[in-house]
Amino acid sequence: ISSAPQILHFIEKNCQMEAKVAYFAFFCACLRGLLLVGMLCCGLHGHVAMAASQDRQDWAQASALLPLTPAMRYFKETPGQPLDWQQALAADAWQDADPEGMAALRNSTTMWMLVEVQNTSPVVQTRWVVVDYWALTDAQLFVLDAQSPELLAHQHSGQKLAPAQRALDTEQPAFSVTLQPGQRVRLLLRVSALYWSHMVVNAWESSAYTRSTAHSKLGYAVTLGAVLALCVVLLLLRDRNLALVAAWMLLSY
Repeated sequence: ISSAPQILHFIEKNCQMEAKVAYFAFFCACLRGLLLVGMLCCGLHGHVAMAASQDRQDWAQASALLPLTPAMRYFKETPGQPLDWQQALAADAWQDADPEGMAALRNSTTMWMLVEVQNTSPVVQTRWVVVDYWALTDAQLFVLDAQSPELLAHQHSGQKLAPAQRALDTEQPAFSVTLQPGQRVRLLLRVSALYWSHMVVNAWESSAYTRSTAHSKLGYAVTLGAVLALCVVLLLLRDRNLALVAAWMLLSY
């Protein structure tokens, strides 16, 4: 009888701990579901790009998205030996697109990429050529005539430029290219990054790209909301270990 208060206190403490664990497990499950939704929203346009045909470079046949990477050729510039577009075009190091070769993780690299596109429709076609990799220090697009080395246009973008100075004020480097009926051109890209990883180049309709970007932002917002909600719940439980978990989650995001 004398030890009854201690027993009750022990049972109450264990119940509180079990309740905390249950709350934590419930919100972890919710977070996993919301993270899955966010990843699906963010990666939808990437899967659409991979599913498209690799040999379709005709802008008249691409309704919203045309992947350019599979048809590209590329080579990496020798460090300390910068080239202009004419020297790059005449180089002997060109090779077919290879996702493994085009990615050099944690290696400062300048790379040239080349692809030919055409417009077989009777109307003018305008596309946004988007480099799907946000951390490019410098990105330049040279539009060349398909039959001669004539330079038709030159556009500049990348993180080293202010948004107002970029070809298009977008989060990712993007360039607007217009093709007349029956016109064929070569797109020569020069991109530089401090930390390299897998990169994709697509030709988008401007409205489709805007919608895709909005869907990605929605996925990020949903994930952030889930993380903040879980952090608040963990802090309300007033447990030091759970508070550390909340801080770790927020910093990780």
